[in-house]
Amino acid sequence: MTTTDLSIQNLLALVDRDRLRDTLFDMVRIPSPTGDTRTFAEHVAHLLRESSLADVGLIDTPDWPDSPAVVAWRRGRGRGPTLQFSGHLDHIHQPHAAPTIAGDRIYGRGAADMKSGLACMVEVARVLDTAGIELPGDLLFTAHDLHEAPVGYGEGLRSLLCLGIVGDAVIVTEGPSDAFHIAGKSQSVFEITLTLPGDPIHELAVSPETPNLVELGAEVISALTQLRTRIAQRCDEVLGPETLFLGQIAAGDFYNRLPTVCRIVGTWRYPPETTRDAVAAELHEVVLSTVEDRPVCVSVDGSQGNEGFRVSLDEPIAQALHAAYHQVTGSPLANGVQLFAADNGKFINWAHVPAVAHGVGLSQAHADIEWCDAADLERLAKVLLATTVEYYS
Repeated sequence: MTTTDLSIQNLLALVDRDRLRDTLFDMVRIPSPTGDTRTFAEHVAHLLRESSLADVGLIDTPDWPDSPAVVAWRRGRGRGPTLQFSGHLDHIHQPHAAPTIAGDRIYGRGAADMKSGLACMVEVARVLDTAGIELPGDLLFTAHDLHEAPVGYGEGLRSLLCLGIVGDAVIVTEGPSDAFHIAGKSQSVFEITLTLPGDPIHELAVSPETPNLVELGAEVISALTQLRTRIAQRCDEVLGPETLFLGQIAAGDFYNRLPTVCRIVGTWRYPPETTRDAVAAELHEVVLSTVEDRPVCVSVDGSQGNEGFRVSLDEPIAQALHAAYHQVTGSPLANGVQLFAADNGKFINWAHVPAVAHGVGLSQAHADIEWCDAADLERLAKVLLATTVEYYS
């Protein structure tokens, strides 16, 4: 049966809210912290096999034996483009209360970020199988580990892309529930380290000319806050101002011993056209000018982070998502900007394919208590189904 043989409303009616709720609950009962997701990957692969997908299997990620990726195909009838659904298997390491269901709300680590999106991917496969729909092109379902920093930095997804496992367009099933992100900021996680040669000594043995890294670190922080004010003047017409945030500072190991190391960690968010090297160089210049001629070693590492992106509203996947959202909700999908890290930017930058992100929302991601309502699961599954139909129309 083709999509023209079954109305979109009849197809959407096959989405089962109770089944979605139970699927997500079973998922959050399986822990999958970053770097340790094999058991959960096997569970997801089993669900996709039950949905009659072909070539379902696990692909190992080099150097990460417990972090395989799940890959599954739903073959189309012709030579149409391949549409990919993508999600990450891992959740953050922070502890969480035992998974539970209260009414239609599912509680558990990963419920929002992003086993909800994985459950909806499975539901799309189930509904298409039940309806016997034949699409012009293939559907590719993938799920990978090593998304959540600081344990992972995209190694699972990068490994799949290196193998050429990617669609012609991608829907990442994580992100906003009511917006389409037309652009996203790049992000550098920077770490500044000041090191004083020698061993820690008692405060009474410190010579007057010896710098105290607690005080020097405070000077660096003051310089960084001035830098934050300056870069805020660089305002992209879509993404808004650049931002700098300081999240960690640590120095010393005892109240009356001379500190020999000071560590300052933060983030810098900026337009995708700015390079990570340029950001690191500007940080390095600010720190060096603050330290001046004092006998301190300076290290600035800004190599980690995520690339920003821009995506055209003329892309077929963008038009399909907008149309699908309106069909399901009766409301237009607003355009917005992405300030957080997600895999749609990686697909755009690493694989050079159009990608969009759509999920159950962002408010509960990484929260002390994660939850997801079955109504949000139902809406997301329906939007993903309708987007699939629109993409191939």
